[in-house]
Amino acid sequence: MEWRGCSLEEVSRCPLCGDEGREEVYNFPPFKVMRCHRCSAAYLSPRLREEDMVGFYQDPSYYSSSSSPLGYSDYSAQAKGLEKSFRVLAKKLKNMGVTGGSLLEIGCGPGILLKAVGDLFSHKVGVDFSRSALEKAKAYAHEVVVGGIEVLPKTRRFDTVVGVSLIEHVYEPIAFMRSVVSHVEEDGAIVMVTPDFDGIWRKVLGERWPSFKVPEHVIFYNRNSLRLLGEVCGLTSSFFYFTQFALLSLVLNSLGMDGLLKALDGLQGLSLPLPHTMLGVVFKRQGHGS
Repeated sequence: MEWRGCSLEEVSRCPLCGDEGREEVYNFPPFKVMRCHRCSAAYLSPRLREEDMVGFYQDPSYYSSSSSPLGYSDYSAQAKGLEKSFRVLAKKLKNMGVTGGSLLEIGCGPGILLKAVGDLFSHKVGVDFSRSALEKAKAYAHEVVVGGIEVLPKTRRFDTVVGVSLIEHVYEPIAFMRSVVSHVEEDGAIVMVTPDFDGIWRKVLGERWPSFKVPEHVIFYNRNSLRLLGEVCGLTSSFFYFTQFALLSLVLNSLGMDGLLKALDGLQGLSLPLPHTMLGVVFKRQGHGS
């Protein structure tokens, strides 16, 4: 089976808990979203092979191509909304006491979050597969590294590791999270932010939910599945929501109201606050807080 010249692979077991029990909940031919009966995570099957997906992330057009089926037609157009969203997240981190010391952002893109956190961290490092995105992130980080967390020296440790809109892209979440844990100080924190599969927006929008983002998003999480991921890796979990800002044009598209765009000419660039869009979790080693 192929999709746009790329081979597809079937996923017979839940990538999170390994259980075979599942049911189909959405169909985006040739892709299907399956929901695990055991841990309630949802996942894509079939899916692109991971090496093919990484190739798309490395392509310079990933952040700025209207012709590519993956990535963003114009990531810069969303920058204002993302800046607002990440300022809210930075405030959340400060209020939760998850600041200070060194920060690693995995999948930092052009560095919008690194910019938003400002001097809340004394040393900021960003990693991403996109060289072109990292060229922009350099302005807001002390270091940038091409690749994923696996390219970092095994002895490198950080006080905080953050991944926003990241974990849903990860093919082997347990192996990935264990790798992240190995790069965090003993009393450090891991912050993951991901679309909430059990949130109000997926339930209201159904198959028009923007966070399906097929075939890039391969696993969809809720509180239960994120808590399980943490427990398997010896971590406690503390959850939070934060308001995300999205372009009016994207909101109307998700609601199937594209026709209003012309009537609202000049307002397409407006960013709207969308509460409870993303589910956040702070993971800490057991015995070091919750």
